[in-house]
Amino acid sequence: MFKQTVASQNETLKKENMLPRGSALITTSGKLAKSGIYAIINAATGSMTKSGSLFEPTKDSLTQSIINSFKLLDANSYNKIAVPYICGGIFKTRMGVTNEQLAKLIIDVCFKANPDASKFVLVMIDYHIYKIFETILIKDYPKIDTKAILKQGSVTDFNIHKCNTIMNASNMEVLFGDGLAGAIGSATGDKVTINNQALAEIKTFWK
Repeated sequence: MFKQTVASQNETLKKENMLPRGSALITTSGKLAKSGIYAIINAATGSMTKSGSLFEPTKDSLTQSIINSFKLLDANSYNKIAVPYICGGIFKTRMGVTNEQLAKLIIDVCFKANPDASKFVLVMIDYHIYKIFETILIKDYPKIDTKAILKQGSVTDFNIHKCNTIMNASNMEVLFGDGLAGAIGSATGDKVTINNQALAEIKTFWK
């Protein structure tokens, strides 16, 4: 069983079989393991199905879920994580931030968790978003080799980033949805099994 990292407990979330905002949960990766991606670290930034004070994605929940993802990376003895544009879909709208603000937040939190950038690679499939990340990195982190830690392409392509784990733009339900999470789920070839594994881990947490 993987070691897990979660935020504070709440009885409402327990009844709903959901993780608290800001949690992270690690699962297997299905057929992605054959390429070198051995685990998926799910950043639970907000709810896919519910709204309200317990469920809305926030800057703080994004920050905490990324930090907890790095903790899981270390706790499970993996060496590097590929970080995509999490919260870039409907969660970005719910958070009320721009692409630039979200990119800046993701970058800054990754460096907070790993200041020398030895444990992460930022992977953006959209060229426009890639250029936003590139501009911020060059401006705010001039001593870092941008080409080494920023790649364009799919986070599910090990050959692009060479990371043995990937971060999923997940939710408090820890279910593969649409968008980036859906693409990751499809790439595993086994999303039903992985969804069930995540649910079992959530239930174990609440016991």
